[in-house]
Amino acid sequence: MPTSLLNMVPQILAGLLTLILTLVGIFTGGSVGSSSNAPQPGDTSVTSPSNGNFDVAADQTRVFNELNKYRAQYGLTAVKRSTTMDQRAQDWANYLAETGQFYHDPKFNERENIAIIMTNDVSEAVWNSWHNSSGHRANMRADDAKYAGHGVAIMKSGKFKGQKVIVQKISDVAVPNTRA
Repeated sequence: MPTSLLNMVPQILAGLLTLILTLVGIFTGGSVGSSSNAPQPGDTSVTSPSNGNFDVAADQTRVFNELNKYRAQYGLTAVKRSTTMDQRAQDWANYLAETGQFYHDPKFNERENIAIIMTNDVSEAVWNSWHNSSGHRANMRADDAKYAGHGVAIMKSGKFKGQKVIVQKISDVAVPNTRA
């Protein structure tokens, strides 16, 4: 196999994984609602059967820092961290974790990347997945991106139970509008 084709294998595999996860989200998706057992906004420590305690705020910071490091590699302006967008991303990550579903937030009008990872190293696993997907790359490299927020939770049910879900929201405004 020619070298150029071998170099494309990781991108093809990442694209297939993204397609599969998207289809899973479509076919297992449901209506968005609230759960009285869902983690509350502001929770910063979550317990998981697979990895014990982890620090949500530290994971959010790691993924945020990786985003700006990634943007710098392409000569793009760093984005600012938005606490409002962090909270929206965390709320969505908590919802996905609680319901066991995996799909994009239908109420968010801006750019969003989501991922399921099977490791505690959020920065490496997420970036390997998102960097190898043209749609995720486009979101992270958007010229007009000015703000970002991240959410991290442990899936509590469904086929991804025990794995981390990562939500990244990127916008040109600090407090983006949401759909009704």
